[in-house]
Amino acid sequence: MRCKAVLAAALAAAAIAPAAAQAAQPPIALTETTRATGLWDPLLGMYAHAALAGDVNDDGWTDVVVGTFGDRPDSDYTVRDSPGRAPDRLLLGGPGGFRADPDFPSFTARTTGGAIVDLDGDGDNDVVLSRNGVERAVDPTGVYSTPSMVLRNDGGRFTVAQELFARRTMRHVGVLDYDADGDLDLFFVNDRYYGRESSVLLRNDGGLSFTDVTAETGLPASGLTGLAVSTADLTGDSQPDLLVSGSRRSEPRSAGVLESGAARIFVNRDGRFVETDASAFHFRTLSTSDESGGVAVGDLNRDGRPDLVLGQHVAGTPASNPILADGQAIRVYLHEGIGPDGGPRYREIGSEIGLGLVHTRAPHVQLEDMDDDGWLDIVAATSVGDGTRPAVFRGLGVEGGLPRFENPAGLARAERTTPPEQSGWEALGMYRYWGTGTTLDYDRDGRMDVLLAEWFPDLPSRLMRNDSGSRWPLLRNRWLNVETTAPAAGVGAQVDVYKAGRAGDPRALLGSRPIVASTGYAGGVEPRVHFGLGRRLLVDVKVTLPNDGGVRTHRFVPANRTLRVR
Repeated sequence: MRCKAVLAAALAAAAIAPAAAQAAQPPIALTETTRATGLWDPLLGMYAHAALAGDVNDDGWTDVVVGTFGDRPDSDYTVRDSPGRAPDRLLLGGPGGFRADPDFPSFTARTTGGAIVDLDGDGDNDVVLSRNGVERAVDPTGVYSTPSMVLRNDGGRFTVAQELFARRTMRHVGVLDYDADGDLDLFFVNDRYYGRESSVLLRNDGGLSFTDVTAETGLPASGLTGLAVSTADLTGDSQPDLLVSGSRRSEPRSAGVLESGAARIFVNRDGRFVETDASAFHFRTLSTSDESGGVAVGDLNRDGRPDLVLGQHVAGTPASNPILADGQAIRVYLHEGIGPDGGPRYREIGSEIGLGLVHTRAPHVQLEDMDDDGWLDIVAATSVGDGTRPAVFRGLGVEGGLPRFENPAGLARAERTTPPEQSGWEALGMYRYWGTGTTLDYDRDGRMDVLLAEWFPDLPSRLMRNDSGSRWPLLRNRWLNVETTAPAAGVGAQVDVYKAGRAGDPRALLGSRPIVASTGYAGGVEPRVHFGLGRRLLVDVKVTLPNDGGVRTHRFVPANRTLRVR
């Protein structure tokens, strides 16, 4: 009787707490801890363009790979007391912060993205890096010819397993099991700035060996370009689909500002891809250099469907590009079901929900519940205020079927303040932004922190600790992480969280997210999902494994822990 009484009290508290908590939530609080965690010195001398999170040595602490462009003049790297040009770095996490791995393969390259994920099924997380190589008549250090590659992890030590592309302008990589064979395949996004190549799908043949299967899977062999990709299931059939984010403008700059296509969708039908309608995806462009940016996927209005957020990679400055002068909001797309062609239908809702205008680039976006109140927030790698903090659009819930967000203070031009120092951004006449970033719980306190990868070497990359909520853990909102016991096997899974005792009831849905290994623009994440639960003590969890791998349901799961699903 006592157990039943305790359970009943817990469920009653869970039923009434979220609404009350929503009205009284303290602000999202981020504190910079770059120096305190040991990241300041290892990230000197970088034009950082990739930020990947994952555990490479199976010690339970999140590690980070930061990739950089090494093709600038030597003098650009010797600022802030830097000894010079740095290679890509592996930073090993632990209870005292981070330390650089001296044995990580050292390359001078143009690293644009990647992921940390187990690609050979041996239990160790390998590393895949995308590189932006171009043809150069003179390339004495090999910066432009260093290829995209897969690095094998043997007990925490890395070696090159396969070099993939030399002198191909790859931007990011998506991880998926497109053919349901149990091995994780790779989709590399090729940009169009040099106008020669197209994106590539690589089949994992085992043993960290990959084969180009782009044409035989129905994908275009030419003209498929962009800056980012989503590999989440967009149709609800448990198969990973592809959404490639990138401008489809072909008109010259003289045509002026136009609404241009911003994405292409390819639906997976048993290992072959069919292009479906993507006309809902558009944004304002002035030239072919204006691109849509990173892609983030998550259910924003609790209807169980995968909604989307797209960043933007608009070229120029507010003085040279009227789009930046006027401002352009990050694009939010609501999933509205399946269309007659079998593809997902989306509707852009940014203007309906009043999302704030951005007057600089916002290439990287992620969906994360930063305050654990049960509503996804939009984390954008564009600055607010004095340029040292990222923009977080706080999720406020649903009104009239639409998700609502609070615009961050300091986003509007009138709210900007003077940066604490002069940098390359001020020299360009631009508000600051970060090339990419990633979310991670580096201190294992249950709150998602943010790493922001800085482009200019005269400014630091920034690790922002999430201090949202009470200083007393028992008084904070609660959370739940979900992953599979073999995390790589969970990539592509869909995780739904329900009110306790009501798994499968659409009216009781609290959140729905896919498990991915890469996200946004050049960002990599651990293959798990994080849910904020508000003040709930217990929830039900349903995990739909990819490619008809079955459904796992767990009932009355306690909060503040990681659930590992077999």
